[in-house]
Amino acid sequence: MKYWLFLLIILCSLKKIYAIWQPKPGTTWNYILTGSIYLHFENSDILDIDLFDKSEEDIQYYHEGGKKVICYFSGGIFDERSDKDEFYKVDGLVNKDLKKTVGNYWLDIRKEELKPILKARMELAVSKKCDGIDVDYLDGYENEKLQKAWSDNPLTKEDAVAFAKWLAATAHELDLAIGLRNSLFMIDEVGDDFDFAVNENCNISRKKPSKCYLYKDFLQKDKAVFVVFFQKSVNGNTEICEAIEGYNFSVILKERQWYITQSNSIYNQSYCSVFKVLETIGMIIFLIILGIFIICILFVIYRSFKKGKRKNKVEGRVNEEGLDEECLEKIDDM
Repeated sequence: MKYWLFLLIILCSLKKIYAIWQPKPGTTWNYILTGSIYLHFENSDILDIDLFDKSEEDIQYYHEGGKKVICYFSGGIFDERSDKDEFYKVDGLVNKDLKKTVGNYWLDIRKEELKPILKARMELAVSKKCDGIDVDYLDGYENEKLQKAWSDNPLTKEDAVAFAKWLAATAHELDLAIGLRNSLFMIDEVGDDFDFAVNENCNISRKKPSKCYLYKDFLQKDKAVFVVFFQKSVNGNTEICEAIEGYNFSVILKERQWYITQSNSIYNQSYCSVFKVLETIGMIIFLIILGIFIICILFVIYRSFKKGKRKNKVEGRVNEEGLDEECLEKIDDM
């Protein structure tokens, strides 16, 4: 009897694990934190939206439109949301030594009192029927300004790993999928705990080589990697396509980083192949036009040289032979 009970517990645990949604590589997505969402304009399968900005009715509408919904919220910074008073109740949680963005301060993720606040946010995601969550700002450890501001008691990599693992475990307890946003410094330690990944610019914006290759294990384990590039952070199609070449990422390009609306451009390997062909054709056309321009310039120079040489010849004969210049020019033109 005990063995049957033990087996039943294992089966129930497995059922709970497999019940959690895990998006597949290459699944289309859109990242929309501001403004309205119009489903008749939306071709993507997954919407990554703001947890607080959209209602349960909104999310139900997206589900009825055949979309999966990821709900975004901040986990490592303080933002002015409906639960803001809960953060101020914890002494030293909101550290005002350094702002992450305008009005937002880094949180001390080591404080245990932060956990029930973030769990309440996850429970809000459950009540709104979100399929997964996208928790931002887990990367305080690699922020040099923050570490300098907290130099007396800096965050450690172990702090970040422990916090990320707690987030993943708590989300799974609530049957929520969870994505690892950025934070590539700890992907080896926490990658197995997360169900998908979200990345902004693959570090291209930091003037360093792309780190997209670090998601290779994610893809091999059949986990989706959602990448968003922003126009001011990349130098056009070529840089994007070079960063994602050989990887089955779900890639979009957004116009602005702080006002993220529905409109986007989708990138994948087939589109990048088209871009490469168009770029090659464009280069050929450019070289042809450049060649024609150079030929025209050389022809003008040649004509000017010939004209000047002929003029010097005529003037020389006028001076030497005392002939009429107009007459000589007519003779030369014959």
